Amino acid sequence: MKYQVIWLDDAIVALEYEWNMNLDPDRVMDFVDAINDILSHDPHHQGESRHANKRLWFHRPFSVYFEIDEPLKIVHIVRVRWIGD
Repeated sequence: MKYQVIWLDDAIVALEYEWNMNLDPDRVMDFVDAINDILSHDPHHQGESRHANKRLWFHRPFSVYFEIDEPLKIVHIVRVRWIGD
């Protein structure tokens, strides 16, 4: 079953910063598309558990902190950070 992926405000702000600072915005968007696709299909097997239904996933060049709402089949992306290649 697919999950809906929702980017929370803090994650969007961080992503916009990377979009503006990165020399290749298309590359940033390629990673965003990959993150959305992977988390919409299999969020429980990405990264490592942090607390209850929260996970930290290193999908270079980003780290992605997200929360899974299993009853609603929603993944909330709480925070992203550029960690480099």
